[in-house]
Amino acid sequence: MRVLLADLRYAGLGLLSRVHATIATVRRTTTAVLLLRALVFGALVVAFVVSVPSAMLWTPVAPAVAVGLALPAALFPRTRAVGFALVTIGATWLVTTTFIDLDWSAARVLGLAAALYVAHAAAAFAAVVPNDTAVNRGALLRWALRTSLVVVASVGLGAIGLAAAAWLPQAQGILAPVVGSVVAVGIVAVIVWLARRPGRVP
Repeated sequence: MRVLLADLRYAGLGLLSRVHATIATVRRTTTAVLLLRALVFGALVVAFVVSVPSAMLWTPVAPAVAVGLALPAALFPRTRAVGFALVTIGATWLVTTTFIDLDWSAARVLGLAAALYVAHAAAAFAAVVPNDTAVNRGALLRWALRTSLVVVASVGLGAIGLAAAAWLPQAQGILAPVVGSVVAVGIVAVIVWLARRPGRVP
């Protein structure tokens, strides 16, 4: 019995020390780091909202799932919580558009892609910045500009590709994969070009 009580005591002390360490870390967190993590949270919530059927958004489960996915990723961007959230939202979108809500729009596809990219980029930046680091405003602005350029270029090329595919005759269905492949290659090329530009930040 004494051994059990001692183990419980040590476990409680360990949990208490972790709570104190977390509180101290939050107090040391700078405004720029908080903004990055808030951006991760907001982008993941937006992506989840876009990925689920509209009727499901009014249920009590949807907000709980959205916060449950976005909050750990925002608080711990160095962990697998970010990848889990991104994969879960992507899988939710596939299930929704395949079996539940077949009437999806191009705006939802492009919005989901943009939100997921912003969440991934913000998490990658936040993962390499210590909590108590004073991030240079210029570096933050350059990162925001680069991320915005990638999103605008990708969404623009995606919209052009979807519009072109919609105008293709049904009899020439073989052209749709070709156009889709060309658009995909163009998007990848733009992203690679932007990523290799000098003076980039993580």
